[in-house]
Formats: sequence, C-alpha cells, structure tokens
Amino acid sequence: MRTSKLFGHIAILWVLLVAIAPTALADAEIEALLNDPRWKMIESEHNVRLYQRPANNTDVHEIKAVSVVPYALKSKIKTMLVEPDLFCDWVHDCMSSEQIPTPFGYAFAYRMVLDAPFPYTDRETVNKVQIFEEAGERDCIYFVGQYFDMGLPEKRNPRRLKVSDGTWRLVRLDDDNVEITLYFAVDLGGGVPDWGAERFLKKISARTVSNLMKNAANDND
Repeated sequence: MRTSKLFGHIAILWVLLVAIAPTALADAEIEALLNDPRWKMIESEHNVRLYQRPANNTDVHEIKAVSVVPYALKSKIKTMLVEPDLFCDWVHDCMSSEQIPTPFGYAFAYRMVLDAPFPYTDRETVNKVQIFEEAGERDCIYFVGQYFDMGLPEKRNPRRLKVSDGTWRLVRLDDDNVEITLYFAVDLGGGVPDWGAERFLKKISARTVSNLMKNAANDND
C-alpha cells in the first residue's frame, strides 16, 4: 500500500516537473539572451531604442528593439501578436501574411513575405511560435518564433529565410507601463552585404514596434 502511494506521489511530481520545466527553461534562456551585456544601443527612432551585439563570424545578424507603452495596451498587443492574418496591418514592409497548419506543441505558425529594398529579392519567413507566460509580479509573456520547415514549396522570388528566429517580450514595469522588446536573428542570404542587412533590420524592427504601439492605441480608443 505504501509502495503504491509512493509511486503515486512520484507520478504526480513527474507530471508537474514536465509541465513546468520547459517554460522555466525557456524564460531563463530568453532572459539571458535579451540581457546579454554585449548589447549596445546604436540609435533611437520613433520612441524605439535599437541595440546590436557583435556577430561571431557568422552571416546571422541580430537586433533588439525596445520601447514602453501604457499597461492598458498590453491586452490588445497580446491579441495582435497572435493574429498572423493581420500582421501586414502593422509589420513594416509586410506584403502578405497567413496562418498555416500548426505543429504539435506550438501556439500557431505563419508564412509572411517582406518587401526587400532594391536590388534584392523579397524575403519569405516561415515560423512556428510558442507562448510562455509568467504570472506574478513581473507579469511577463514571451512569444518565441523559430524557422519552420514544413515542406512548403519554395520559390526563387520571394527568397525563403533559413534563419529567421525572433522573440517578443512584454513585461510589466509598474502599474502604468509595459516594456516591449523585439529580438531578431536573421540570415538574409542572397549576397546581401553586412551594411545592407543591418540597415534592413534596423528599419523593419524600429518601425514594426512603432506601428504595433500606434495600432494598439488607436484600436483601444
């Protein structure tokens, strides 16, 4: 009898650990990434601060965009971040966006085409997204997107991004404000020089965050 109770308690503990551990691990990894001391602010545009960190001899470019909005907009922003069919309403240079079949264990998946500057071919990103929420004092939520190879046909134009990871983080600063962070790690491919990739990412990240805030505020009126 005691043995069966013991196994019962172990089983319950195992279920709890399996349910909790992935979110805790994800939170820790994301926080370590976003709080890396190597991030340096490079400019500010549309009330959005832009940061870069050194590339480690790779074609992958990283950028972080940070801003602050009233806490009252948090719920609306959360809704906007899970509606792929409406991403083009606020994602800068978005030409088309659609939700696609979602793989097991993810919240949703989408395909989006971005208008690349001349003379480069437009870029297509296919991502699967997980959502992690941390209740309590920080009242924090993460939307984590990763490249998703689900066998969709690939075209020469637009060119598909094979590295297109990104994260949105919403965290309460106080009773009145929420900090928004957007992180991109992208390899644009196709011979785009470093200066061109950096210029593209700075523009799209700053204006996307700015558009998100403006649209949320307008819809909240």
